Amino acid sequence: MGAGSIGAKDYESAVKLYSSAIELNPGSAVYYGNRSLAYLRTECYGYALADATRALQLDAKYLKGYYRRAASNMALGKFKAALKDYEMVRRGLGGHCVHPWGQCVHAVVSVGQCVHSGVW
Repeated sequence: MGAGSIGAKDYESAVKLYSSAIELNPGSAVYYGNRSLAYLRTECYGYALADATRALQLDAKYLKGYYRRAASNMALGKFKAALKDYEMVRRGLGGHCVHPWGQCVHAVVSVGQCVHSGVW
């Protein structure tokens, strides 16, 4: 049901549905990861970061958790932390950057350099 809400871009409903699912199964990294996505889409970056981090505590191999935590950190201006997580995604994909996630590493470095040099 939560996935259907995300597909329909009804992110507030997705947050509620995944919250209910987490109450029933608090050990599911996927539920936390998906609620993190819903929070990202509603620009609740702190909550998204917390859920992505919890998902990774539950399953350290959950690549979407690293990606969503990186996206949260990017939105919060925490570029070094984002870069570390994007690097974990790249490694999880076997070091290949053919997947769109791998391209994010380059974007993080570019944005981070602009911000720190005062260009941004």
